[in-house]
Amino acid sequence: MRIRFGGEVGLRSFEIPQITPEHVRREVVESEDYYFLRVPQGKDTTGNGGKPRDAYLPHEVERDLHRYQQAENIAQSDPVIDVTPRTVQRIVKTAATRAADRTGNDDFRKVSSQGTAVCEGTRVPCDDME
Repeated sequence: MRIRFGGEVGLRSFEIPQITPEHVRREVVESEDYYFLRVPQGKDTTGNGGKPRDAYLPHEVERDLHRYQQAENIAQSDPVIDVTPRTVQRIVKTAATRAADRTGNDDFRKVSSQGTAVCEGTRVPCDDME
């Protein structure tokens, strides 16, 4: 879930530890379900603290998040990922190194938690809209 929050949802490393199951929000648009994560404190662009923001939550990630919550017995108000932002960065870097080693593609070594959030955080939920 740690890597998926950055890579598929577009959360920054400092946002991931903020997420609790109660931050998941479902919206129905023309009989279709769409999910979002409410990030309590996003990037601070004004020097007054980060503002809340909503991030699109793909159906598969929402389903796996729910399963993970049930399997780990995580309460609605408890963090899903109970680690520091720095730990999130290390996890992403370790996964990128393993991917490079297993595939022989050194481009994976350039992956960072910042990069995954920037790339995926701008994604529009068009995949699900047909």
